[in-house]
Amino acid sequence: MLAVGQFSTLGPSHLDVLVITVLGGAALIVLGRRADPSVTGWVSRVLAVAVLAVNAFSEIRLLDPAHLAHTVPLELPTSPRTSRRGHCGREASGRSD
Repeated sequence: MLAVGQFSTLGPSHLDVLVITVLGGAALIVLGRRADPSVTGWVSRVLAVAVLAVNAFSEIRLLDPAHLAHTVPLELPTSPRTSRRGHCGREASGRSD
């Protein structure tokens, strides 16, 4: 098993997730076709609450200031004054060449 943060595309952990997804989907299809309508309604509500809980936890965790400080892709200025350099790294002169 790979350590946290070492997820590789089409690696073993990726294939594990794909297999679990396919098996879970197949199980839900079989349950939906064979089960009583009251059971499918109950399972639908439980799965809806589970998806909501997982997504809410994920969003709250991502908005944690300690986590957010390491994920912002911008380098925010440390002072209110901004650099006079243009987007190409040259000094901005105010005139067009």
